[in-house]
Amino acid sequence: MFVVEFTPAAVRDLKRIDPGVRKKLLGETRVLEPDPFPKGTPQIKLLAGIRPPHFRLRSGDYRIVYRIERKTVVVVRIAHRREVYRF
Repeated sequence: MFVVEFTPAAVRDLKRIDPGVRKKLLGETRVLEPDPFPKGTPQIKLLAGIRPPHFRLRSGDYRIVYRIERKTVVVVRIAHRREVYRF
């Protein structure tokens, strides 16, 4: 079992998102607790060119970018798909 933590940037991102969408996105992060790499999930992809390795979870028009640190899933950014990769 993994623990999901949010960086300060991810918390700021969440505050800017509509409350209805925010609730859905927080539910999506719960999917990462048992296994951050569920088999057969095309919504999760390794991001190229970033060290340490980062992954993205697609949820509608939003993307959740995260990395793994031991038994912790660290959510780095949560933003609209056209803005999320500008970090």
